[in-house]
Amino acid sequence: MNINDYVNYYKNVSFSEYTWNDMDNLVCAALAYLPLGKKKIDGYFLPEKNFKKKNNLSVALLYDLLDSTRYKGLELWDYVNLVNDDTQFGAITIRFGEVCYVAFRGTDNSITGWKEDFELGYDFPVNAQKMAKEYLESHIKDNDKVIYVGGHSKGGNLAMASVLEISDNIFKRIRYVYNNDGPGFLRDIFNSKGFKRLDKKLKMFLPENSVVGILLNNTNKYQVVKSNEIGFRQHDLFSWLCFGGFLINGKLSIFSIKARKVFNNWLERQNLDRRKKLVEGFFELIRLTGVKNFDELKLSNINRLIANINIDELSKKILKEAIIIFSK
Repeated sequence: MNINDYVNYYKNVSFSEYTWNDMDNLVCAALAYLPLGKKKIDGYFLPEKNFKKKNNLSVALLYDLLDSTRYKGLELWDYVNLVNDDTQFGAITIRFGEVCYVAFRGTDNSITGWKEDFELGYDFPVNAQKMAKEYLESHIKDNDKVIYVGGHSKGGNLAMASVLEISDNIFKRIRYVYNNDGPGFLRDIFNSKGFKRLDKKLKMFLPENSVVGILLNNTNKYQVVKSNEIGFRQHDLFSWLCFGGFLINGKLSIFSIKARKVFNNWLERQNLDRRKKLVEGFFELIRLTGVKNFDELKLSNINRLIANINIDELSKKILKEAIIIFSK
C-alpha cells in the first residue's frame, strides 16, 4: 500500500474507528504540493471542479479526500506559494474534524529554491524559515485544539524551524511535528534548547536511499521506510509503503550512510564564511546564464560552472554530487 491505497481503503473509516496515524501525516503533507499557482489565498477555499482535470498526484489525492468519510468537511486555508529573487516558500493549513495540520512545501525547481536549500548549510534562519515561523504563529486559531505541523523535503525542515521558538500556548496544542525526509540544522541550532523541546514531539521518516533527510544535524529518532521506487526517486512520498496506518520499516542503505558521512564531514571542515562564498559564487554564475529554474540547466553546463569556481577539487566534487542529488 502507498498513500493512494491507504486513502481508498480507509476513506470510509472515521477517526473514532481508526485513530490518527503516520499515514494521515503523509496525506496532509502531500497537499502542500497542490499546483495552485504562485499566489496567496487568505482564508478558506476549495479549488474549482475543473481543477480535477490536472494530471497531478496531489490533485487526485485531494478529490479522493473530499469524497471520503474519514476526511469529511476538509477545508483548505491560507495558501501561500511565494517565489522571488530571495525566497521560495509554500504553506497551506488543512482542517477537518478537530484536526488542524499546517503543511509546508518542499523545494520547487526554481533557482531561488535551490539556493535557499544550500543556504541551510551556513545560515539560520534563512528567509523561508522566518516565513514558516511567522505563518505558524499567525494562522493558528484559538479553537485549533489538535495541531500537527509537517512537511516533505525542505518542508520538513520548515516545519521544525516554525516550532523552534513558538509560544507555549501553541506548542502545548501541537501533537506532533513531522519531518518527512527533510534536512536538519546547523550544529548550534541542533544543540539549542528550542530543538531539545521540539525533539520531544518530532517524528522523522527517511526512505532507505535517503539523500535529503540525511543532511546536516537532525534527530536520531527516525524511522526508515520502504519505497516502491529505487535510488533517488525514493524521496517521493507517494512511493512510501505502508500496512494500514503503519509505514513499513526499512533499513538505511549503505549509500545513504556513506553519503551522510561524506557530506557532513566535508561541511564540518568548512567554516561558515567559506560555505557562504562557495554557494554564492556558484549561484552567481548560474544567475549570469539567465536561467530561472534547474530544468533549463543541463548537467554539462553545471559542470562547466563549477569548474570556473576557485575552490579545491574535493569541494568541486561535493558540489557536483549535491546538485545531482537535489535535482532528482
